[in-house]
Amino acid sequence: TRIEADEPTVLITEYDPPTKRTWVPGEADPLGGEVRAAFNERTSKEIVVEGKRIFLNVLRPREKLVIIGSVHIAVPLVKFAKILGFETIVVDPRSAFASVERYPTAPDRMIVDWPEAALEAIGLTSDTFAAVLTHDPKIDDVALSALLKSPVAYIGALGSLVTQGKRREVLKGLGFTETDLARI
Repeated sequence: TRIEADEPTVLITEYDPPTKRTWVPGEADPLGGEVRAAFNERTSKEIVVEGKRIFLNVLRPREKLVIIGSVHIAVPLVKFAKILGFETIVVDPRSAFASVERYPTAPDRMIVDWPEAALEAIGLTSDTFAAVLTHDPKIDDVALSALLKSPVAYIGALGSLVTQGKRREVLKGLGFTETDLARI
């Protein structure tokens, strides 16, 4: 049921005697931190606790790739991401660019809205990855600001060294630290 609902869980299987139970984030860890560690590491594995062999099957939600900017490089990026199993979401406030017809492999969702509103509606989690691609500071800087305030697993931003330098100064002016910026 949790897999069908795309909800995170860990299936805990004890071999002897054979028993199964589940753990979901937010619950107490029944194995002293082992289940939470496997979940956070995104790694299914066998462990031994008090002499018992136990298999932890980590089942995370489908990972999302959020692409800010329906630009030329987004077209192959969507294709590659879908091959890898990502849910693909393209966000661009410019309706002239945000057209599914431009994509031989269509993204799962195309959102024609400003990044701040779109990212809030998407619901960013630690299973979300983001690529910021427009080269337009009105779009990219707003997107990066929202992404840096979120738990996303990865933030990529396309741009030259000059563009990246300007971007960093803008984000520092918004109160982001070097540690925050190192996430990009």
